[in-house]
Amino acid sequence: MMELAGGRPLLPTPVTSGNAALTISSLGTTTITALTILALDRLSAICDGEIFVESAILDDFSPYRGGLGHGYSGGQTVMEFYPRDEYGRNHTNWWVPTVQCMVSLLEAAGFGDCRGWKLTDRPTAVGYCRGFAYGRKVTASTQWTAADRSA
Repeated sequence: MMELAGGRPLLPTPVTSGNAALTISSLGTTTITALTILALDRLSAICDGEIFVESAILDDFSPYRGGLGHGYSGGQTVMEFYPRDEYGRNHTNWWVPTVQCMVSLLEAAGFGDCRGWKLTDRPTAVGYCRGFAYGRKVTASTQWTAADRSA
């Protein structure tokens, strides 16, 4: 993993044996990497199957909007940047997305059939503000076009 000053990760370094991965589990990638979309692009490059992403989420907690109970609960595609330890007093958190943002990031990285969900509907502490997203690698036979979007 490449690191910036202070030991914060810049990008994960995928390790392969020459074969693509069928399933990838990514825990915390969106929060601890400085270049989230590039990290997901790298994972997409070695994945021929499914990806599962877990992350802190903003749906119920945003330090910039007032804390617990003051997130983005309306399905917004939002990601907040934290230059210090604003989210959960953890200096390794660079970015935190909403669940919808995690789904959109997977789609941008070349995954389809994407969906996301929260760990719990009503978290009682910031540690329970976690979300998950799933995607299946888009192949030439399953890839949709811009014309499909307008249909």
